[in-house]
Amino acid sequence: MNCEGDLSPLFNCPKMELKDLIKQAVEEKIAGTETFLVDVKAPYSKIVVYVDNPAGMKLEECAEISKHLESVPGLQNIFETHELEVSSPGMDEPLKVMKQYEKRIGQELSVLMKDGSRKNGTLKSAGDNGFVLVEKKNVKENGKKSFEIIEHSIPLDEVKETKVVFNFNKILR
Repeated sequence: MNCEGDLSPLFNCPKMELKDLIKQAVEEKIAGTETFLVDVKAPYSKIVVYVDNPAGMKLEECAEISKHLESVPGLQNIFETHELEVSSPGMDEPLKVMKQYEKRIGQELSVLMKDGSRKNGTLKSAGDNGFVLVEKKNVKENGKKSFEIIEHSIPLDEVKETKVVFNFNKILR
């Protein structure tokens, strides 16, 4: 391991390498399943692993991944000093990987672009390099209110952050 740069007190190596070890261990555990890794966050004394599944995550699946991580050689000592949390991303977490977009087709999204603009609409489709968002814009023509439908093809490399917009009024109906 190359141990130059911002050092972690755990290995005297960069924190990025710890996250990479955890990512690798999670990928090994979930290989061959529908479950996918979303993100690993490693603030000073807590390690948070976000995983998801097209059918949703069960508590038992998160517990199995947690037990696996705690048994991986080279990671065992870390969890004596660091709290480990394995869960699906919460409602407030932005979408990070394409499989999350695929899972949310038909849902409302708010997309902050790298240029600072924002696009809101319904996710129509998702592919390798981007996704299609359908925006319904209110317009006035000849004093009458109507709307127009605009499809935005959005490349992932132009997105700063995407969040699911939850409309609780629709849920309560």
